[in-house]
Amino acid sequence: MDELKLLKKLKRKKRGALDEVITIYTGYVATIVYNIIGGMMSKEDMEEVVSDVFILLWNHSEKLEESRQSIKGYLGAIARNSSKNKLRGLNSDLSIDEYDMLFPEANLEEEIEQKERAALLLKAIDSMEESEREIFKR
Repeated sequence: MDELKLLKKLKRKKRGALDEVITIYTGYVATIVYNIIGGMMSKEDMEEVVSDVFILLWNHSEKLEESRQSIKGYLGAIARNSSKNKLRGLNSDLSIDEYDMLFPEANLEEEIEQKERAALLLKAIDSMEESEREIFKR
């Protein structure tokens, strides 16, 4: 499905739009949540944060801007913020400065996309003939 069409369906709260988003982006959201809070919280806590991300997207879908950002971008931002909020609840005795030192702002969405592009590039290189692959690598 075209992401712009899906974004418009979300904005209008069309039936099934959230199901499509969940089907497409659950793995992406779960990866972000795991990278931020994995190891510090239980699997159930992480699943709760993933669910909260999609609920927040749905509840605020009328505010989505069609021309400015993708659904993936919105979900990445919501996942980062929701994960950090969950950690703040766990570490409520930390000051804001201590929290920022422990969890510096990272552009996880960009990092994940970079890893995806690298994997695609390696797959393309591996599909080349041996002689072409050697020339390409040099």
